[in-house]
Amino acid sequence: MINGYSAPFADIFFLVDEPDPILIAIQCRLRKNLLNLKTIEDEHKRNANISHKMEEKARKLKNDSKIASREKKEELRKEAEKYTQLGNLLSKYRVITIFVTTQRFNEVLERIPNDCILIHQEKFDTFFGPVFSSRTKFVMTRDSNPNLSTASQLTSRYKAISQDIGERIEQTRKRRIFRSHEEFCEEFKELADVNELRDDFIYYPYPPYIEPFEHSNKRTRV
Repeated sequence: MINGYSAPFADIFFLVDEPDPILIAIQCRLRKNLLNLKTIEDEHKRNANISHKMEEKARKLKNDSKIASREKKEELRKEAEKYTQLGNLLSKYRVITIFVTTQRFNEVLERIPNDCILIHQEKFDTFFGPVFSSRTKFVMTRDSNPNLSTASQLTSRYKAISQDIGERIEQTRKRRIFRSHEEFCEEFKELADVNELRDDFIYYPYPPYIEPFEHSNKRTRV
């Protein structure tokens, strides 16, 4: 089940009944939404209390039915009964929260709460394999990848890249493809020690998983 935007419980969730009843709640976090240990703890606690939330909703509806009109009273009672049944059902399930984030995670992994799984930027290849993870990386980095970005995109994204360097990157890319961060640093030694660039450019997809816009995937006659 894919939840609606800003839903109070998970982005995606599904039930597993065998061998044990488990409710899998998947939370997705992009770079702009900070993910740290406190966030993980808070989100998982909220997910784990889902059956109690259903029970609270049922009690509220029952209380509302006591002061509602005759026509509305029965409707509220029936709705309350549905929430009661749902709460009873979910109380039998162990809740496991999976966090998927495009961020790097810099805190101690061993402190992540029980029943939580974290798939962060540096583990995409391990969990998803090279093909899927490279597609994800492409979406994340297409506006600041040395093989794909324009000079203006690079200069607006990184303080260390001046307009002159950005234009040189564009020109260099027309005659050769950067196949790794190391190759990029060989060509632009003045950027080799910039931490922000090193952290991002090491992560970016390189051929064979991407092809720069200047290089069409066509055979040429020799």
